Amino acid sequence: MSPDPSPLSPPDTGDQGSDILSLRDFRLRFRGQPVPTVNGIDLKVAAGEILCIVGESGCGKSVTAMSIMGLLPPKSSEVLSGTLDFLGKSYDLRQENLPAGQRGNQIAMIFQ
Repeated sequence: MSPDPSPLSPPDTGDQGSDILSLRDFRLRFRGQPVPTVNGIDLKVAAGEILCIVGESGCGKSVTAMSIMGLLPPKSSEVLSGTLDFLGKSYDLRQENLPAGQRGNQIAMIFQ
């Protein structure tokens, strides 16, 4: 008999290893700034995987996560490029964000 899975174990999706989130060529700048704040991020998250983004203060970790989830005020920033594939649907982040119903239920960020 195998032991019960740890409460921290990823759920069995039956499709371990397939990407549930893919971000390509994400670039963002704050309005009035001449250079991008985030410049060319690519990342993938597979089913059952936990992604941890680390870096220096001010390097764009939170801005990237908040932008992916559509939490930045639209008048404060401008997405210059970026395509997000999330749970089988594609979003051009210059034109659209994740639906609000997915935030918290299907995607979230946890600060340090």
